[in-house]
Amino acid sequence: MYAESRGYSRGCRYQYRVSPIPFHQRVEVGLRPRVRAYRIGENSDAGERSAIRADEGVPIVIGEDANIGERVTFHALKGTDLKVGDRLAAGDGSVLHGPLEVGDNLRVGERGVVFRCNVGDNVTVGEGAIIAGPVDEDGVPELEIPDGTDIPDGAVITTQEELDGVLERQEQRQ
Repeated sequence: MYAESRGYSRGCRYQYRVSPIPFHQRVEVGLRPRVRAYRIGENSDAGERSAIRADEGVPIVIGEDANIGERVTFHALKGTDLKVGDRLAAGDGSVLHGPLEVGDNLRVGERGVVFRCNVGDNVTVGEGAIIAGPVDEDGVPELEIPDGTDIPDGAVITTQEELDGVLERQEQRQ
């Protein structure tokens, strides 16, 4: 099994996937398996070259039934964590970066970035959208994305005002 998940990036200390092994089979294969800095729920799998970089912020927790595309990265800043609920669908090339706490049924489109925020249930982040919220003086995310929010493709959200604008347009469409 170790041979199946080989692959190191020069200069990096983390492992990436080069074959589609379901994560529940890969837990014992991590670069430093004695650390156990990440946890992945049952029935979860990922595409090639996806990485869980539990080298700074820990823990990284991904819920059950996650469908993770190719080249997806999970990482958290030092002193923070990343927690994702059940039924994550992360498109190819997306990034989930802590500090981050996410509810159930998050869908992130290809090349989407979700960073420094708290995300409710049933949220969709469009292709190429970037969410990078502000933090308070203690490093706690201030941006709260409510349940059922649909972030459009290509949106850039870095403040509460920008999120409020997206929410307002979403209400007008309904």
